[in-house]
Amino acid sequence: MPFLDTREHGADFSVIADLQHRMERLLDELDASAPHYAKAMQILEFTGDRRKSAVSDAFVAVRIGSAEISATECEHRARSSAGYKEKMKELMKEQLHAETAKTHHHLLQTRLDVARSQLACERAKIERGL
Repeated sequence: MPFLDTREHGADFSVIADLQHRMERLLDELDASAPHYAKAMQILEFTGDRRKSAVSDAFVAVRIGSAEISATECEHRARSSAGYKEKMKELMKEQLHAETAKTHHHLLQTRLDVARSQLACERAKIERGL
């Protein structure tokens, strides 16, 4: 939604009402995005652990089939395995979605802050009789 250009309008109650309605819509959007934001933050917080778990799972799969090879060789084979690569693609996709949800939530917060600031300016204009 474009910002209201208050230079074109005199400060009046209709501009204030429009800003208040915009703020209400933004608050509703923020409320709706909260569960996605929470999930995103959890995914991002545990990304490293999830990657370590993927390596561990692939390592165990290689180790079970080849007990005689070294741990270094097992890790090398695990990281080059198709299963590990698929898991990493899945984790990267989830991380991208999480980053997108986080960015969207922050964008909504910024838009709300801008609307709040514009509302304060409009109220000040009315108080000063501009």
